[in-house]
Amino acid sequence: MPELSAAAIERLLAEIRRVLESGSRGSPDAAAAVVAELGAAVGAGPETLLHHDAVRRLSQLAELGRISAETIHELRQPLVALKAYAEMFPEFIGDDEWIRGTAAMMFSEAKRMEELVNRVQRFARATHDRRRLGLEEPARAAADLLRPIFRQRHVELEESYGEGLPAVDADPAQLQQVLVNLLANAADAASREGAAGRTVVRTWGADGAVHCDVEDDGPGIEPGAAAHIFEPFFTTKEPGQGSGLGLAIARTIALEHGGALELVNAVAGATTFRLTLPAK
Repeated sequence: MPELSAAAIERLLAEIRRVLESGSRGSPDAAAAVVAELGAAVGAGPETLLHHDAVRRLSQLAELGRISAETIHELRQPLVALKAYAEMFPEFIGDDEWIRGTAAMMFSEAKRMEELVNRVQRFARATHDRRRLGLEEPARAAADLLRPIFRQRHVELEESYGEGLPAVDADPAQLQQVLVNLLANAADAASREGAAGRTVVRTWGADGAVHCDVEDDGPGIEPGAAAHIFEPFFTTKEPGQGSGLGLAIARTIALEHGGALELVNAVAGATTFRLTLPAK
């Protein structure tokens, strides 16, 4: 795989920013034109672009921005509680029972805030640590990270992790990036006015492989869009709502791990993406 020079990376990122700001990439032809234009700008083909850390990092940071906004909202509740407890303390000086109980509640709220921040920090770190692990590990991490988004959007997140599944040989941070993208897309699809949505993440094994399905009860994906859903810069979202890189990079990561990422069901009410990895 050809390496990109620092100058080429700088040009690439500048071109990507320009494309994302323009919003003109919602059709297969437009997406293909964007990829060709980016490749010509830096002298690289589509595969090189998707494999490059700088491009993957940009996609990860786009997800991080969305997650951070929801996490900040989630942090407000314990902060308000801590402030209220602190303001009440002078009134209860000498009441040891109240102070002990309130101190325990304040500690609990502070731990909740710490865990929210730690989840975001873990996702933000660019690591390369390939090892044997259960596929439920990155699935749980992705679900925990996105829990505030599901709560804010009134979408139920159901988790089902198969027991006794074989391990896979994988980079947990990269798999988490794949599953964060799938779950965030599912939350978007299942979110709707006036009704609660539902998303299911499940792991299971069969025929020497381990699978992770992400299913949502949203409106589904039109056949014309489904045929191009993994193409770089193709997106069905409104301008500013997605980079068009997430699924393309997620599929590339799956392939690098000897596996696959597929859209196995595009119908309304049961849209399902499946990550498959070989068991080790």
